[in-house]
Amino acid sequence: MKIPNKFKDNPKAGIEYRNKQRKINYLNGRGECKKQCQRYTPDEDAIIMKHELTDREIANRLNRSVQGVQLRRSKIKNGVVKSEYKNSLLFT
Repeated sequence: MKIPNKFKDNPKAGIEYRNKQRKINYLNGRGECKKQCQRYTPDEDAIIMKHELTDREIANRLNRSVQGVQLRRSKIKNGVVKSEYKNSLLFT
């Protein structure tokens, strides 16, 4: 997460701002998630990897948690999960 420029002079306030925003994301959590224990589809992976929206917007669109979106992106980038998202029509 990028810390706004208004905290340039006071780095401690910037860190507090970042932590507050993270806490808000995690408290929002998954809400009423209907996809509990469902696998990610290649189309969902493509949306996550394109990263055109914020993580919160992606989570709302996919009905997943912010943490879940961030974790999925990390796993794909690190090669822990093999995904066919590049074959998705949404990725082209």
